[in-house]
Amino acid sequence: MSAVAFNRVAIVGAGAIGGWLGVHLARAGVNLGVLARGDTLKTLQKTGLQLHQDGSFRHWQ
Repeated sequence: MSAVAFNRVAIVGAGAIGGWLGVHLARAGVNLGVLARGDTLKTLQKTGLQLHQDGSFRHWQ
């Protein structure tokens, strides 16, 4: 099986799963775009993606 390299990835929906996936992809160096609306959009514009997991904190803006 060969590896797949992504130049750009879009996350449609930045809820719990999309946000988790987005943080991990961004930290891996993937050029990431996130689509959100309403209160989620306002929060992302203010704070960026944040992940609190197993006592650690990851952030991407």
